[in-house]
Amino acid sequence: MGTVSKLKEEQLKLPGIREQARNSIFPEDFLWFWSEYPNKKAKLDALKAWRETADLRPDTEKLIAAIATQKSGDQWSRGFVPYPATWLRQGRWDDE
Repeated sequence: MGTVSKLKEEQLKLPGIREQARNSIFPEDFLWFWSEYPNKKAKLDALKAWRETADLRPDTEKLIAAIATQKSGDQWSRGFVPYPATWLRQGRWDDE
C-alpha cells in the first residue's frame, strides 16, 4: 500500500471526514432541492436525474416554488408523492 493510499485511509477514519467526502459529491443547488422535497428516497438516483435534467429544468428557485405548490395540493397531501428522480425526469415541476 502506497503512502498516499495509507494517508487517505487514515483520514477517512477521522470523525466527520467520510461524511464530508460523501456530501461533497452533492452540488449546493441539489442539496437545497433535496431539503425541500418531501419524499426523500433514492438520493443517488435523484442526483443522477438532477444531472440529466440540467439543460431542461428551470432554476432551483422555480423548482422549490413548484414543490411548495405541489406540497399543498390534494395528491401530495394524500401521500402520493413521486420519488424525486421521477419528479425530475418527468418534468413534474410543470404539473398543475
